[in-house]
Amino acid sequence: GQSLPLARCSCGRYFVGVRTLNLKCAQFFLATLSLFLCSNSSFAAKEAREKVEFYEDYEEGLAVAKKDKRDVLLFFFGSDWCEKCERLDEFLISKPGFKNWVKENYVFVKLDFPLEKPEVTKGNEPTRSRLKARDFPIFFALDSKGFPYAQLPYRVEWDEETYLGSLKALPEQKKARDKARKAWKDAATDEERVKALEAFFKVVPSASAEAIYSEEFTALREASDDKSDFVAITARNERYKAFEQKLYEVMVQKNYEGAVTCCDDYILAGQTAVEEQVGWCFKYQIYTVTEDWEEAAKAAEKINQLDPTTAVGRQSLKWQSEAKKRASMPPQPKPTGTEREISGDFRDLNPTTDTIGEGRAVTEAVQATPYVPDEEEKPMVNDVVDVSAAEKRVSDLQKRAEKLLDEARQSLND
Repeated sequence: GQSLPLARCSCGRYFVGVRTLNLKCAQFFLATLSLFLCSNSSFAAKEAREKVEFYEDYEEGLAVAKKDKRDVLLFFFGSDWCEKCERLDEFLISKPGFKNWVKENYVFVKLDFPLEKPEVTKGNEPTRSRLKARDFPIFFALDSKGFPYAQLPYRVEWDEETYLGSLKALPEQKKARDKARKAWKDAATDEERVKALEAFFKVVPSASAEAIYSEEFTALREASDDKSDFVAITARNERYKAFEQKLYEVMVQKNYEGAVTCCDDYILAGQTAVEEQVGWCFKYQIYTVTEDWEEAAKAAEKINQLDPTTAVGRQSLKWQSEAKKRASMPPQPKPTGTEREISGDFRDLNPTTDTIGEGRAVTEAVQATPYVPDEEEKPMVNDVVDVSAAEKRVSDLQKRAEKLLDEARQSLND
């Protein structure tokens, strides 16, 4: 073999016991030394990562979690506007008990949404949007692939001990999620699949479940034929969007008879009382556009009968009263020229902002929502103003109508 000089180990204290080494032995020695050094380097890098108290970048934290095969504890907060976040930091996050626990069990990521640093908020927004985190502060637990399996919102009555106890229980939700997924994969019938997937969606955060766990969600829709409670909201929203699109098309053509038919079809196709109430809300608005106040009063009465406890159910009593009052009044000619008359609604000025739904408007239906003044306000009926003042008032009335329709859509989602 080829002769080599005496070799010293990297620690400086041990020597190879022969003066000549076979080439293969030398290669083995060098490979072993390289492996030792790499292991040392890897260990040092991991040790350095463990010294990091938290990360402020989600992708960086997730990359660390993948390397170390650990889960992520994600915390959303607002440093310069959220009082609850400050309180939580004082009695929990800044305490040694929490710091030691989170360092041993998770890669901790804190995402701030400060008002005074919009660039920071903008950078963190995609993660918030993906998880649909709404109320701050809030914790999310995610596996090393970024899939959430638990969330823990703020509880004003909790103390440090209660919070820590709940945080320590989060891994149990991961086990329950994985167990349910395995049961779904092993299921032989649709009934078994529905049972397993419903158990799955009981565990994972519901707000983002449809988008993040799309495979499981689609499977549940198919297995349950959209009958499962966990997919009912999605199916309901799809029916509403289809109805909204069709209603928009007939309303822009001023086909009011077709619009009423569209509402009737939606009511018949709906599977919940909420959908029926929303359909009648739009019928009421259409009747106010056509000034069929008798039918408008009947529609408002029906809305209240369906559910008087919802936002539109409560408001419908005022709608009914206003419609009956209009029905008893003689028809009045519409003003012309540079002056216009503002009555209880604001459709005559025809604002063009489209606000219903996500970028899609049933413009005239929105415009037709009548304004019912509060008791402390002076009645607006028959006031004559110039166009500029009228347009300002229209803007205020538009906001009121949009708020009512938002409440109707919120009832649909709830």
